[in-house]
Amino acid sequence: MTKTNIANEEQLLLLVAKKRVFTGDENAEIRSRIDQITDWDYFLKRAFETNLAPLIKRGFAKIPNLPIPEAVLQALKSYQQKIIVHNLQLYKALEDVGLALNTAGIDFIPLKGMMLAEIVYGDIGLRQTSDIDLLVRHEKVGPCKDLLIRLGWTCKAIVWKNQDETNVKIAHPYVFRKGNVVIELHQHIHNYGTTYTVDIEDYWNRASSLNFLKGKAAFLYPADLLQHLCLHTYKHLKGKEIKISSFVDFAEVINYYKNSINWEQLRFNSIRYGCLSEVQGILAIAKKYWDAEVPDTFLNDYVTDDLLLTEELFLQKLHKPFDENFSIHGFKQRLKVDNGRKRFKTLYEDIFPSKKFMINRYTIKYPSAVYFYYIYRWGTISGKIIKFIGWKLKAFFGRKK
Repeated sequence: MTKTNIANEEQLLLLVAKKRVFTGDENAEIRSRIDQITDWDYFLKRAFETNLAPLIKRGFAKIPNLPIPEAVLQALKSYQQKIIVHNLQLYKALEDVGLALNTAGIDFIPLKGMMLAEIVYGDIGLRQTSDIDLLVRHEKVGPCKDLLIRLGWTCKAIVWKNQDETNVKIAHPYVFRKGNVVIELHQHIHNYGTTYTVDIEDYWNRASSLNFLKGKAAFLYPADLLQHLCLHTYKHLKGKEIKISSFVDFAEVINYYKNSINWEQLRFNSIRYGCLSEVQGILAIAKKYWDAEVPDTFLNDYVTDDLLLTEELFLQKLHKPFDENFSIHGFKQRLKVDNGRKRFKTLYEDIFPSKKFMINRYTIKYPSAVYFYYIYRWGTISGKIIKFIGWKLKAFFGRKK
């Protein structure tokens, strides 16, 4: 699938959602695409499933007298109102928790979501957010957990495949809930077992403390923020969650920070952490499809095979966001690991995770049924391996052409 043969409804999504200001040619193309829409229900479905609906509403409002059915405009308005109500709940919760953390002397970094909506987008109605992500230092996880429980949040521990709940292998070891609001408490930005390893202390050392809501928070250095967003989007792109709207973040972040982004440092750190391919892959898509102002010099040595696989993941996710086969891309990461022992250990943990992990992962009510879920898991993994081999063959023959 290439950019030219994306469905017309999806072409319109890309055109309208990606920018704050349109050129005359873009206005004309948007009008042309609108004239060709035959199924507005399908268009709305795509807008909702990709989380692009608030940005679509913003884009349509920028161009006067568009021939859009009133029912479509009302549907987009109703959807955005729901987003605003939910984000206001997150906003208030983050404000209260942030003040409590300030009082307790616990430094925290708000990740993605509300930070982007409040600081970068400048409008909490534009950036759809599902939960609150808070990063604290590893040694502060316990005190932060206790504080949130005292504030009335219920706590759920996330179980690692072959480790107990307190192991440092888990990026966010605890999830908290109060009403409709969820907080993921992070001690890192990625789980153990990936081929790249970000030094989280580097992130902390480069972060800046600033006023945020009614208190103070630390904020990632712009190059680190961009790197983190790339790795987060890459993870979801190869998984089954819907994160197409994340690509708009890159254009917005680059536009907001402009010359404050040190591209050479981003390259250096990405090489150092072993994630240059992942970062380049996501930014190449953001530049090609979302007009993100990524310097050509940052992408000029990007590997063609990686681009083929990453771009196809993006286009298929745009077209079919609920497809669960995207996680086959994870096998590509595993095969990149230089340490054969680590590669084997990671695969072993995938195939033979602990019973505790299986019960948590699949919400098994009766422990004796766990063995049936192992069989299900093995079948799923086998299917993904076959899919992965097919992708590699497709990439090989595509390169031959």
